[in-house]
Amino acid sequence: MKDLTLFLAPFSRLVDFGDPFSVLSMVAALFCAVVFLRHSMTGSLQARASVIIHKVFATESIESRSFRLDLKLFVFNSVIFAAAAAWLNFSEPMWRASTYDAVAAILGGHEAVENGATWSKILITLVGFLAAEAGFWLAHWLCHEIPLFWRFHQLHHSAPVMTPFTALRQHPIEIILFIVVVGAFVGTGEALLVATLGTRGAAIDCFGVNVFLFLYFLTLQHFRHSPLWMPLQGWTGCLLQSPAHHQLHHSRAEASQHSNLGFALATFDWLFGTLELPTGKQVTAFGTTPEAGQIDGLWEACFAPITRKDLVELILCKGKSALSSILTRLVRDRTNGMR
Repeated sequence: MKDLTLFLAPFSRLVDFGDPFSVLSMVAALFCAVVFLRHSMTGSLQARASVIIHKVFATESIESRSFRLDLKLFVFNSVIFAAAAAWLNFSEPMWRASTYDAVAAILGGHEAVENGATWSKILITLVGFLAAEAGFWLAHWLCHEIPLFWRFHQLHHSAPVMTPFTALRQHPIEIILFIVVVGAFVGTGEALLVATLGTRGAAIDCFGVNVFLFLYFLTLQHFRHSPLWMPLQGWTGCLLQSPAHHQLHHSRAEASQHSNLGFALATFDWLFGTLELPTGKQVTAFGTTPEAGQIDGLWEACFAPITRKDLVELILCKGKSALSSILTRLVRDRTNGMR
């Protein structure tokens, strides 16, 4: 019975309202796009929604090899990480809880007391959201700055066609990295709250997801990987990641590929000098090279990064210089962000 549940994991995600790829989030995001683009589109609400769907899931896009690989990786990763949670107890919540226990034991201080006060819930929710965003930014930055991690993350950037399912075009090693870093940040944030304030309680959530993150699921998240140009500029563009922010990140222009590393917030990109506001023309060319996206098999997608002959050289040689340059680059980006 458990094995059957694992193989149904890709489909169960669609009806799990706490999952970023639930039917609820897709419908809500469509409504958000209709409202966002109301000034640039004409016709009734239904007509605009139809146009948006046809743009996001154009026939040439869903018939492409790139889209087929996106779907294969969605199914593969859903099953693999459902199995990891069931058999190995490995998941972001588990890692977050383990980090909390470890950091709380080191910090000591106050004993955690459940606090149902409104201010406490809001603070816990905000700290959890900011910690998750900071962890996401750092994990993403590491994927771009450390050659070994870029080897795996490059699969995600290889897509020449952008649809919402491109978000799932991830190597399992990359997913593990994000789980570990984001979980560690959130668990540490919770432990610091207990050490300083002595209160611990449940964050305000919707279907088990931090309410701030859940709102992003319902609005802009699905269009980060799409050809739909929805830019935020000015102060809002320095606060939130619009779909256009992330499309710049996926553009074929190499300089833009290392910008806009946040998930929902652009704040950490602004702080550390990796923010690029979408002030120019719409991005039309995606992928790392003109030949990107020609991988269409799971074997090649998952094992090519770890079977290439230069992997040992990458780890032993470039890995050394990466560690020494990582702080230099972080300081450089931080300095640029303050200018």
